[in-house]
Amino acid sequence: MENITKVAVVGSRGFEDYVLFKTVMDKFLADFESVAFVSGGASGADSLAERYAKEHGIEVIVFKPEWKRYGKRAGYMRNAQIWKEADVGIAFWDGESKGTRHSFKLAKKMSKELRVFDYLKRMFIDPDA
Repeated sequence: MENITKVAVVGSRGFEDYVLFKTVMDKFLADFESVAFVSGGASGADSLAERYAKEHGIEVIVFKPEWKRYGKRAGYMRNAQIWKEADVGIAFWDGESKGTRHSFKLAKKMSKELRVFDYLKRMFIDPDA
């Protein structure tokens, strides 16, 4: 039976560069035999992940926030669902997004491996540095 790694793909809503996204994901995923994406269904990095998954036959598990039910905390609750489901993750960050930063903290708290790509600097970074 094939071992599927669940990869959280999270990030800033302002990230829309699919060519850069694809280049980074191709390299990031090279070490995995088989993957499924876990995402929040938002615009930006999440929607780029869905496009990439469709083009590569990758399953996507989407956790959308329940804004009407939970109000402002719905986004944070959705982030927690994503990290509970995921084995590892990659974040596409602009260096400022509070929602993406919250996602880093959850990954760290849950001892999940996370790579952070600053798409404005076009490089992987240490968000704690």
